[in-house]
Amino acid sequence: MTTSRPSPRPQPLRAALLGLALGCGLGGLALLASGAHAALTLRDCADLECGLHQQVRRERAPYQLGFGGALCLLGIGLGLLRAEGPADPE
Repeated sequence: MTTSRPSPRPQPLRAALLGLALGCGLGGLALLASGAHAALTLRDCADLECGLHQQVRRERAPYQLGFGGALCLLGIGLGLLRAEGPADPE
C-alpha cells in the first residue's frame, strides 16, 4: 500500500511566513535592545522634566523587555513552522 505524500506549502505562504518570522524576530530584538538601554542607562537630571522622563523610561523598560522577548520567541516559532518537515524514510 502506498501512502500519498502531502503537498508542500505554496510559495507565497512560505514567503509570507518567512517575512513575518523575520519581522517578529528583528522587531523583538530591537525592542529588547531598547528596553535594555532604558534599564541600564541613567542620566544625571537636575530639572523636574528630565527626572520625569527618566522615571517613565525606567518603568517602561520591563514591559519592553518582556514584549521584546515574546516577539523573538514568536519569530522563532514562525521560522520553525516555515521550515520543511523531515523527509520520509524509504
